[in-house]
Amino acid sequence: MSSENTSYRAAVANSIPERPYGPGGTETRYGTKHFAPGAKVYIIDWYAGTCERIIVVCQQRKSKQFITLVIDVKLAENLRATQFTSNSSLL
Repeated sequence: MSSENTSYRAAVANSIPERPYGPGGTETRYGTKHFAPGAKVYIIDWYAGTCERIIVVCQQRKSKQFITLVIDVKLAENLRATQFTSNSSLL
């Protein structure tokens, strides 16, 4: 077996800290239903041609387990590229 760590690149973003909610956006909600405000989300796929929804992996707000969800692209901010290795906890 090889002792080399394979490195991967992925797009990473943060979930939005707060968002308008309700009729006319009168109420403010913090984070999303599944993600805490500012949580790091790994973007693993998207729907080509629409640019409205992305597929992400993140720790869930309550259970702290990694989950995969399809979210609206407006719920992610601070998009950046990152590199991680095969021994990281994400894999």
